[in-house]
Amino acid sequence: MNNMSQSNYNRTIASSPKGSILSEEPKQKSALDVINQAKSNIIRNSDFHGIESINVLHESECSDDDDERNQYESNSEDGSNPPRNTETTINSHEDSSSSRETFWIPEVPKEMIPVKNSKFKTEAEIEKMYKTYAEEGGFDVRKTTTRKSKQGIVKYIVCNRQGKPNARPYDSSTDKKRKERRKSSMFRRECTACIKYRICNDSTIELYVFNEEHNHALVNKANRNLLMQNRQINLYDMHFINNMATTNVGPVKAFRLMTSIRGGYELGGANENDYKNFNRDMNSHIKGSDAHLVITKLENRFEHVENFSFEHSSTKDHLDGMFWADETAKMNYKEFGDVVSFDATFRTNIYRMVFVPFTGVDNHRRCVSFGAGLLCHEDEESYVWLLQRFLNAFGKQPTLVLTDQDGAMKNAIAKVFPMSKHRLCMWHITQKLPVKVASDFANYETFKQRFSDIVWDSSIDIEEFEERWGALFKDYKMTDNNWFKDMYKIRERWIPAYFKHIPMSGLMRTTSRSESQNSTFNQATHFGSPLVYFMMSYEMLMERQRHKQNVNDHKDRVTTVRTETDLHIEEHAREIYTREVFLKVQKEIKLSIYACFPINSIIEEGVEISTLVETNKSKRSAPVEILNEDGEKELDWNIPRTTSTYTVTFNKDVNSAECDCFYFQHYGTLCRHVFCIFRKHNVTRIPSKYILRRWLKDLIPTEQLKKKFARGDWTDETNVAANDMFRILYECISKVNNDPIKLEELHNQMKEMKKNLDEECNEPMSKVDVLNKFLGVTTEQVVKIKNPILAKTKGSGTHSRIKSAKEKAQIQATKVQRRCGKCHQAAPHNARTCNQVYSKK
Repeated sequence: MNNMSQSNYNRTIASSPKGSILSEEPKQKSALDVINQAKSNIIRNSDFHGIESINVLHESECSDDDDERNQYESNSEDGSNPPRNTETTINSHEDSSSSRETFWIPEVPKEMIPVKNSKFKTEAEIEKMYKTYAEEGGFDVRKTTTRKSKQGIVKYIVCNRQGKPNARPYDSSTDKKRKERRKSSMFRRECTACIKYRICNDSTIELYVFNEEHNHALVNKANRNLLMQNRQINLYDMHFINNMATTNVGPVKAFRLMTSIRGGYELGGANENDYKNFNRDMNSHIKGSDAHLVITKLENRFEHVENFSFEHSSTKDHLDGMFWADETAKMNYKEFGDVVSFDATFRTNIYRMVFVPFTGVDNHRRCVSFGAGLLCHEDEESYVWLLQRFLNAFGKQPTLVLTDQDGAMKNAIAKVFPMSKHRLCMWHITQKLPVKVASDFANYETFKQRFSDIVWDSSIDIEEFEERWGALFKDYKMTDNNWFKDMYKIRERWIPAYFKHIPMSGLMRTTSRSESQNSTFNQATHFGSPLVYFMMSYEMLMERQRHKQNVNDHKDRVTTVRTETDLHIEEHAREIYTREVFLKVQKEIKLSIYACFPINSIIEEGVEISTLVETNKSKRSAPVEILNEDGEKELDWNIPRTTSTYTVTFNKDVNSAECDCFYFQHYGTLCRHVFCIFRKHNVTRIPSKYILRRWLKDLIPTEQLKKKFARGDWTDETNVAANDMFRILYECISKVNNDPIKLEELHNQMKEMKKNLDEECNEPMSKVDVLNKFLGVTTEQVVKIKNPILAKTKGSGTHSRIKSAKEKAQIQATKVQRRCGKCHQAAPHNARTCNQVYSKK
């Protein structure tokens, strides 16, 4: 055994369906080898598709062979790799107690096999070489030990299954206090496959050890996509997860969407856990600096973005409130800010801060946002601070403010907007009607119908409202109802009859506009979202809203609504108004022909005063006196109205007209009665004094609507270029999809391009840099503004919420009643209180 190369370690190849076999048969066994033999008595089997395996017979070795083993180990590190395509046989004596252990060698092209003593310029080059070899061979690698030696720094890249098994058995007899570990598979197998390289003192990198033998099965080609290095999450996946999070789509659904886009799970790259881990990393990256990140981001925008407003407040360094509005929001408020509605909404962020968007109606009669705020408290002081920031940003008070019945809002509006009219939401008030009156009388539906006819009718005046209100509660004997008394005291704040003379007061009678916006925000956000994600969702929703504005403007430019009369004034209305507004004006012009008829006119001081009759079966008439069952007279409100009388004052010299229905003051467009008089006097164009600018076309420039909030630090040029590349790629694929040859050529060209980019491009950004790019601001060690303290909003109370009278009545109605033991009826009494018992007595 002195000549190692000729005697004991002569290698040849044996052609075998399962690979070549390398046998090693030492002459004697030591005590340590007997123990090792007992550990390796299991033959490891696996799938051998396309993989060359080596079966090694391990025998106990005597101490006399130690020198020979050491010599073999030194030969394996001297740079002379054993030939791969010859059978290797080790001449030795075979013991009867020999054990068999299986090893696997990757089958890869010869040019990919690492070569000992080869030189590399950089560590990245040698890492890339071994990762490419591992990917082709079917195993994962990782970096491990680094140590210093006389020749330089030594580093290892090992098989990912190197190391001891990562699971311990649970012994209930000894581990009484320790919880049982969850069941998991053992991954590590003490694999010895690796490369070792050293960074010499002259900065050269030398690969001096290469061990290609694995003690576990390798991954076949069909499952190479499951290797860890083949399912690393890339920048595109990260960007996709981040964008999905802004629309309240979690990482699992985002993964399924991406899998569907790519066309299968085998082409998905990263897996579901990788998507969840990235979302976890993002939340971990934000951690306690959530408020600080948002404040820093908006402050940077305030400094660098033109006409951007932002203010915030804090209590003991904790964020307490914030308000922001951009240039487009200010332009919207300038054109449409005469009527503003705002309503607080909840469950939009993890800190329970109340989200307060300011909402109006644009020239397409759609919701438009003027700005927004976040508050930790819903008290008067917080609302005063928010409204004052709103006034500072926009510079003028709205004509009318619409809110719900919140006392803090009411007091804050009176202080900050003294020139504005404050109106309460009618819907919130009428929703309380069943609770307040259900226990007073049985015929609730009749009362509800009459009540609705009074409070929702914007055509009646104050005197008629007072008369009908008094008659209603007198008929139903409810004049002592405290809730209705309170609502009557504040009737100027919610009854339309008291708002007829206020310009545009009929534009919004309820906070439905705000609640529609709140619903949209709630769908795009989540109560567990940090503020950073909330702001991204808000910015995305603003982009969507402004895109719809632009689409509506475009539709007005390229389409035309068909006219339904021969009147020139209808043509004029179509030219100036947006589509939605013109449809309402067109209806009034039609009804001026078919439903309105002048019956009398007089001229006083050059002004014509005309009386018109309108036929309308949908409205109800004034009360009619009828005889009841007792022969007494009473008022009946249920007789349908067939005609209504209106008075229009027309001055031909100045081309002005006023109607006592106050439709123009209420809605901002002329009524059918005025159009009837215009038709009588051949007025072919709407006078300029009756054309409100807020209803005209193209008020907000397209360029302004296309300006976006920056959701991160990605520039618009980068996004546009990347999206255009995707479009071009899909177009190329669609063109060659029916030609397999050209499709294969395109595929090869793309692979060659990727190969060149891998060689030319620098190292990709780290995950921390990517997260900072998405957030638009870098995390800092010193946090100036701490996260908000968990807020307690109004109505949160305890878990044991008090049930209202309406809920109690509904529960009682659905509850199965017990039967009486005497009369056997399902009634609210028992045998002791039954009427039959008392009748017998």
